[in-house]
Amino acid sequence: MTKEKFSIGVDLGGTNIKIGVVSNAGRIISKTSLKTEAEKGPKHVINQIIDGIKIANDSRKIKIKGIGIGFPGTVSTKTGLVESPPNLPGWGKVDLRKKIEKEFKVKVYIENDANAAAIGE
Repeated sequence: MTKEKFSIGVDLGGTNIKIGVVSNAGRIISKTSLKTEAEKGPKHVINQIIDGIKIANDSRKIKIKGIGIGFPGTVSTKTGLVESPPNLPGWGKVDLRKKIEKEFKVKVYIENDANAAAIGE
C-alpha cells in the first residue's frame, strides 16, 4: 500500500487566486480563494499567492511534495520566468518559480493556465 502524497495547485487569475491541496489520488484536502488585487503589482500578488498557500495548508500541516501554478500569460517552464500577463498590470519578466520555491522549499512548476486546463482535462 502506498502512502498518499500531496501537492498544491494554484490558479492565478486577474480577479481571484484559487488554491487547493490535492492528494496524488486526486482527493481535494482543502481549498481557498483570495482576491488577486492585481492593481497593487507583482510583489503584492506573489504575497497573496504565498498567503493563500499557507491558508490552504495551515489547518492540516500536510507535507507538500510540490506546487503547480497556472499562470495567465507567457511562461518559460524551463526558467520559471513569467512575462507580461494581460490581466496583471505591471508585470514585466518575473521569476515567480524562484520566489515561491524560496518560501516553501519545494519544487514549483509553472504552466500557462490554458495549457494547464487542457492537461487537466
